[in-house]
Amino acid sequence: MNSTDTTPVLVIGATGRVGREVVAQLRRAERPVRALTRRPATSALPADVEIMVGDLTVPESLEPAVEGVRVVFLVWTAAFATSPAVEEGHVGGDYVVTGP
Repeated sequence: MNSTDTTPVLVIGATGRVGREVVAQLRRAERPVRALTRRPATSALPADVEIMVGDLTVPESLEPAVEGVRVVFLVWTAAFATSPAVEEGHVGGDYVVTGP
């Protein structure tokens, strides 16, 4: 990711404490931000953030969110045992899943 890259960065968990800070820093760096949230009506994210509805426990909901994205930020808060379902729903590109 470089400063001239205009592809959005997908922030999963953008409405949480860490995610909100990531969104703020990306915006300060003038990067386009796409946020994945289960509840867009209560997200209270800035107007320039592209909001996508999705849920990590519903892997098929992730496909629209990752379309055209090269970078994904995720803090995994669900039980690590649920990661296979998300990995199976992975659409393409490189990714790293780490856990305890």
